Amino acid sequence: MGKKIQRILDIIFNDVSSFGGSVFYALVVLFLLIFGKMNVALQLIVSFLIIILISFAIKLIFFKNRPKKQKFTNVVEKIDAGSFPSVHSARATSLTFIILSNIPRLELFLTLIPLALLVCYSRIFIKKHFLLDVVGGIVLGVITSFIAILLL
Repeated sequence: MGKKIQRILDIIFNDVSSFGGSVFYALVVLFLLIFGKMNVALQLIVSFLIIILISFAIKLIFFKNRPKKQKFTNVVEKIDAGSFPSVHSARATSLTFIILSNIPRLELFLTLIPLALLVCYSRIFIKKHFLLDVVGGIVLGVITSFIAILLL
C-alpha cells in the first residue's frame, strides 16, 4: 500500500475511532436526554462508569503495552498507555447494545452495528490495540450493558 493511501486511511480510521470516544458517547447521552429517553441515557451513563472502573483497574493491575508502545511516568499515563481492554470498543459496543435493546428499530440496527464494528477495527488499524484487546472491550461492553439494563 502506498504511503499516501496509508496516510488517508490513518486519517479516516482515526476519525472513525472517535465514535467510540467519550465525547461522542456524551453527545448521544445528551441527545437522548433532550428527546426524553431518560432511562436509556441513565443506562449508558451507568455502563460508561462501570467500563471506566473495570478497564482502569485492569490496566493498572495487568498492564499490557499497546502495539505502538507509549512511555509513561505516572499512573494516569500508565492507564492511557495500557492496551487491554479497548475502552473505545467497550463504549461502542455498550452504546450499540443499550440503544438497540431500548429502541429496536431497523435503521438504528443498520447504522449502529456497522459503526461499532468499524470502531473496533479502527483501533487495530491505527495500532492502538491488538485483536485480543478489542475482543476484551467488546465483552466488557456487552457485560456492562447487561448490568446497566438490569439495574435500570
